[in-house]
Amino acid sequence: MGAGHANAAKAISPGLVYDIVEESQCIAYLCGLGYTDDQVESIAHTRYSVDVSLPAGVRAEVLPSALEFGGLRGRRSFTVKLNWDAGKTTHAEGSLKWASATHVVRIPIVRCS
Repeated sequence: MGAGHANAAKAISPGLVYDIVEESQCIAYLCGLGYTDDQVESIAHTRYSVDVSLPAGVRAEVLPSALEFGGLRGRRSFTVKLNWDAGKTTHAEGSLKWASATHVVRIPIVRCS
């Protein structure tokens, strides 16, 4: 988000990635970087929990509140419901984060009127 600096070290180990079509290419890339079979498997079998940060007056419900991936081709969906009083909240910024023990994936949430 924003015009910050790219962190190359984090880019090669992003953690959660949305809709990878060619998972085998990702695994091949990790193997090419020198990851062991155990390390690749630990990446493919990661558990994520949700953390939502919003200003007062804005409520969020995320279902499910945790995502667990059970294999290389693991695919999960989640739903986000936001509620606010439009008369009181005209602008709000926050985020939804999926966090594992080693990765955090941040999704910005913005409400503008």
